[in-house]
Amino acid sequence: MKYNAAVVMFKCTREFKNKAFGVRFQETSEGRWERTWAFKLSENSAKREKYDRVRLKGSIGDRDDYPGCPYCGTRNYFLCDGCGGLNCWDGSRRVTCAHCRKSGEITEGVIDEIKAENY
Repeated sequence: MKYNAAVVMFKCTREFKNKAFGVRFQETSEGRWERTWAFKLSENSAKREKYDRVRLKGSIGDRDDYPGCPYCGTRNYFLCDGCGGLNCWDGSRRVTCAHCRKSGEITEGVIDEIKAENY
C-alpha cells in the first residue's frame, strides 16, 4: 500500500523556545490528514529537506498515538495568522510565534490548510 505523507516543520514555544521539529502527516483518506509522529531536527535540516515548503489541504487531525512535541510533549499547536508557521501551544490565550515573533490572542477555529512556505 502506498501512503501519501508529508513532513512539516514546527517550532516549540515552551521550555525549548524556537527549537525546530518535524511532524509527519499522513493522508488517511482523501482530504483527511493526521499527525502520526514528530522528531527533533535542526532548522537548517528542515529547510534543506524543504519541510518549510509543504502545503496540505483538508481535514487535519491526530492519530491517537501521536506523541506530541519531542521537546515539551504537548500535542496542542497553533497556526500563526501572520506567517503561517506551526508552533507548540500550552493552552494560554496569548501566544508568540516562534517563527516570526508575532504576538497575539489565540482565536479558536479549525485548521483546514497548512501552507508552510519559507516562514
